[in-house]
Amino acid sequence: MLGAAWLAFVGLIIALALPLASHAQDTGYISGTVTDKSGSAVVGAEVVITNTAGSLTRTTTTNADGAYVVAGLPGASYNISVTAKGFQKYSATNVVLDVAQKIRVDVQL
Repeated sequence: MLGAAWLAFVGLIIALALPLASHAQDTGYISGTVTDKSGSAVVGAEVVITNTAGSLTRTTTTNADGAYVVAGLPGASYNISVTAKGFQKYSATNVVLDVAQKIRVDVQL
């Protein structure tokens, strides 16, 4: 009897975990590095990623190495803008992220 209960419990855990695992594979990320014209990292630059439908916007800032990562993005076309004090704004339009894809968009301000 205990064996059957244990087996049912394990089956329940697996059944609950499968949708989470499949959902994680449906999203990708956009990452990159923001530098100035000399190649030095731009720290604290604001990176805004918006799907072209306008229904999803994610914002982050670059770290000490000028790097950024925006994860959990569903497959779609995105617009990317990068701003930092003392630099001109950077914009990229219609950046296509396929389902579960990981792409890199490096930016020079």
